[in-house]
Parts: sequence; structure tokens; C-alpha cells
Amino acid sequence: MRADIVRMDHTHLEPMVAIEADTFPTPWTFGHFIVELSKAESDWFVALEDGRVVGYAGLAQLVGEGHILNIAVRGDRRRLGIGSALMTRIIEAAKERELDMVTLEVRAGNLEAQHLYRKFGLRTVGLRKGYYSDTGEDAVLMTVWLVAGAENETEAL
Repeated sequence: MRADIVRMDHTHLEPMVAIEADTFPTPWTFGHFIVELSKAESDWFVALEDGRVVGYAGLAQLVGEGHILNIAVRGDRRRLGIGSALMTRIIEAAKERELDMVTLEVRAGNLEAQHLYRKFGLRTVGLRKGYYSDTGEDAVLMTVWLVAGAENETEAL
């Protein structure tokens, strides 16, 4: 079954919060998502199968750069290409906004997610020591440059 990727709206929030709670040790609340959904500089998408939310992803624009805030797929729907479809749409949204790059943090131990992100050109550019407050686990900072030569401009700074 193929998931449809659509813009998130308020009707998707309840199932998103449930997926968030099942996916992350320190999940965002309903209120967090309400705030993010209201921001003009954010793009949120959901993956729907037969009208049911099975995944979601969010991108925030920060001064010409994109930051993937969250991406999650319901446990029983993982490894079916839904995460890839969401990543494709997030990268498209970043290009539509004419952003130079997209970045994210991922738990150092989440090798499966890191593998997915590498498929979309994200590369490890740093480590945030003790980033995750629940466990003290490090975060791997990953970035993909969408504009040729932009990475060289940043390195010169």
C-alpha cells in the first residue's frame, strides 16, 4: 500500500501525538504541535494510508536554512518506504522555500534513521554531546546542502 503525503492540518493532530508518544522517549505534546502548525516558517506533512495518519514530518525555516524538527512513522508501518516518502517531501519543501541546506539531529544510537537520512544526501557534520536530556545520549548533526557551493561559503565564515 502506498501512503499519500499531504500537508498536515488540525484533524491530523491526535493521531500524530499518538505516534509521537510511541516513537520518542520525550515526546512533544499536543500543544507543541499546535504552536508549530501555526508558524508560517514551518511545513508539516503527514503520511496517510486509507485516510489514516501513519507518519509525519516537520521542517522549520531558520534564516535560509531548514531544520527537520520531527519525523516519525507508526511502528507497524516502518520499513515500507513511508519515511522515505516523508523525507522526499521535506526536501521538496526546503527547495520550494529556496533554502540552502537542511539539517537535523538524530540520536547517535539510531543507526536505522541515520541510514535513511544518508540516502537523502545528509552527511554527519558534528556531534552534540549529551544532547538528549532523557538519557544524556549524544546527537549526530546531519546536513545536506541544496545549493551548490553553499557549504564552501559557510566553511569560510
